[in-house]
Amino acid sequence: MDVTVVTVTYGQRADLLVRVLEAARAQGAAGAVVIDNGARDAIAEIIAARFAGWAHVHGLGANLGSALGFKTGIVQSLARGAEFILLLDDDNLLAADCLQRLCAHWSARVAAGEGRDDFCVHALRPGMNQTGQAAALYLPEPRRGSFLGFHIAEIPFKLLRRLAPALLSSGRASAVIVTGVSVAPYGGMLFHRDVIDRIGLPDEAFFLYVDDYEFAARLTAGGGKIYVVHDAVIHDIDTTWGSAKHERYSALFTARLEAPNPSKLYYAVRNLTYFEVHVRARKSACYLLNKIVFLTILTVMALRKRRLAQYRTMLKGMRDGRRKNLGMNQAYQL
Repeated sequence: MDVTVVTVTYGQRADLLVRVLEAARAQGAAGAVVIDNGARDAIAEIIAARFAGWAHVHGLGANLGSALGFKTGIVQSLARGAEFILLLDDDNLLAADCLQRLCAHWSARVAAGEGRDDFCVHALRPGMNQTGQAAALYLPEPRRGSFLGFHIAEIPFKLLRRLAPALLSSGRASAVIVTGVSVAPYGGMLFHRDVIDRIGLPDEAFFLYVDDYEFAARLTAGGGKIYVVHDAVIHDIDTTWGSAKHERYSALFTARLEAPNPSKLYYAVRNLTYFEVHVRARKSACYLLNKIVFLTILTVMALRKRRLAQYRTMLKGMRDGRRKNLGMNQAYQL
């Protein structure tokens, strides 16, 4: 299979990027398109020296967000004739045989009668997997009726995970080969170019965060499938604020209230609010109950921790998400 890797980099992450590209090339990827999203490293020179003729760099001049970055990368890869596209974050390191296993599962699905535009396959990212279940990707599989990822039905499980994690360990996860999910992050997603003809490109109005979920939701909302292949593994080799907020029970609140970057906090809250309200249409009694409980806990914790600036940023993000105020907000530049 002719697979082109598409990735987006920024800041000073060249060392991570090189490791990711080296692993993809070693596993047989035909080439790569790297979007330089305002990186402080000399990405074009580094890539030319290490991956001349195999990887191609397209610079945006500034950090214009993940949505435009991946959209541009997909467009560039298609223009170069890519048949299959593998989306990776610049810290998504393919484990041994990951690409081969993704390709084998994709081929098996087509052989079983599924159309090339009907599905994508996705690698498992076990660093986000707290229970041995494949749905724990970069963002958890959203439970219907949740508010900003919070659902009261999950409180007992989260308490048990914190107090007695051994009780949640399962030896059965390795027997599971594939799990279907309704949404998934960019990192680890493999699909045929026909999928883009069916669902379109990432929506740059999201700017940063949740654009991957909205992109994937278009496929499954239209009857398509996303298959997480358990033995095709990706390791996240950088620890981010986004991943850290799933480490403990109070993380939904504390990680956000302690977020060091107000812009990232704003976009994460705004876009998830938009996704829940306008894409998933979750205005149900359950959604309203979760919203009340979430805001009550958030308010108490913000006062106790004296994190009122972050609290106000979250409230603004919720408001703008409800009002469909997407795009880059000049008050929250990266």
